[in-house]
Amino acid sequence: MTLKAKLDAFKADFEAGKPPYNVPYSVIETMHRATADLRASGLADGALKVGDRAPAFTLSDADGNPVSSAELLKQGPLVVSFYRGVWCPYCNLDLQALQAELPQLKALGASLVAISPQTASNSRKAMRQNELSFPVLNDSGNDVAAAFGIRYQMPDYLIELYKSLKNDLPSFNGDDSWTLPLPGRFVIDTDGVILYAEVDPDYTSRPETALLLPSLQQALTRFPVPTAASVTPANQAIFEQLKKGLGMVPNLYATLAYSDTALGNYLTLQNGKSALIAKEREVINLVVSQVNQCEYCLAAHTALGGMVGFTPEQIIEIRKGGAAFDAKLDALAKLVKSATLNRGHAEPALLAAFLAAGYSKGQLVDTVMVIGDKIITNYLHALTQVPVDFPAAPAI
Repeated sequence: MTLKAKLDAFKADFEAGKPPYNVPYSVIETMHRATADLRASGLADGALKVGDRAPAFTLSDADGNPVSSAELLKQGPLVVSFYRGVWCPYCNLDLQALQAELPQLKALGASLVAISPQTASNSRKAMRQNELSFPVLNDSGNDVAAAFGIRYQMPDYLIELYKSLKNDLPSFNGDDSWTLPLPGRFVIDTDGVILYAEVDPDYTSRPETALLLPSLQQALTRFPVPTAASVTPANQAIFEQLKKGLGMVPNLYATLAYSDTALGNYLTLQNGKSALIAKEREVINLVVSQVNQCEYCLAAHTALGGMVGFTPEQIIEIRKGGAAFDAKLDALAKLVKSATLNRGHAEPALLAAFLAAGYSKGQLVDTVMVIGDKIITNYLHALTQVPVDFPAAPAI
């Protein structure tokens, strides 16, 4: 039975006034009014969305132990579910559905926490009543809910209704703010970016828990850009050197730091001595990146090409595999394009033209070294798709 079917069945009995609630329809009308007003307020539209960065939080669990989102994210993606409290039967059905989905979430490397404004004793009750094995956290005053954009102040007419029904939220929550969170679910990747967000002003409606799985599967093949705090001390030292030299740690360099050794090894290769001058190396970088359709490297080397003296028009020509404005560079560009397209098996005439243009056999070896350097970063970006942090190269 789906979660929706369970919720709809309960709602039908509740709104029909069946035992044990025996609620008069005037109460139902007031609740409907409150939901309609909440939807009309537009609060849900301002909630955090996919692509936003989730706020970090530390909250106490049902036993008073601090639970840090930052620590959980070190282990993998985090699923966060906001709910109103153990007094809400719709919330309890939702929690039970999340518990049933928990093995699938764990299999995808995720942690799960539920967050409500209720006191620790009520969180313990929620865990017992719903047989939960994941943490239920106390968000006193709904401060974390507010950071996610889903805290709302209950209207006076709804407060009076709750009081008449003996639904004493100040007692349940340990504060007299009469605020609640919109029911909401979020999947947060290890870099804090939200991959899934579902918020609904209608507390009787919740998404199926299986809808969490595609975003967690996405997280498996997504590569958040490593930060200094998440890499080894050796890579942290390299990050500092890059910041001093470049003013930044380019995202693709940072991605190499997923490996303990790759970033250092790559920079040793890139910064090694070469018989090729800077302009020649940039010709190779641009041609190889164009052949491999690497938007990241094209962006970076379009910027670097300008820094070594190429005009925008010359850079476009180089990317196409030629340089009519300079006969020697033209021979280099043509050879590199052929070698890259043909996995090293360049057309013999182009190799002969390269050597005839004045390049030595040693410079041929250095050309292959630069091609290899650029293939590394081209392939790395193709596999990881980290964000490009240079101005985009013009399309050709």
